Amino acid sequence: MNPQELKSILSSGLLSFPVTDFDAAGNFRA
Repeated sequence: MNPQELKSILSSGLLSFPVTDFDAAGNFRA
């Protein structure tokens, strides 16, 4: 699974999850 797929899943499945947890490159920031 690549970062873009993860972002897409989070965006569609966890709408309360802040997209700001992804940096400018689309990488997840713990």
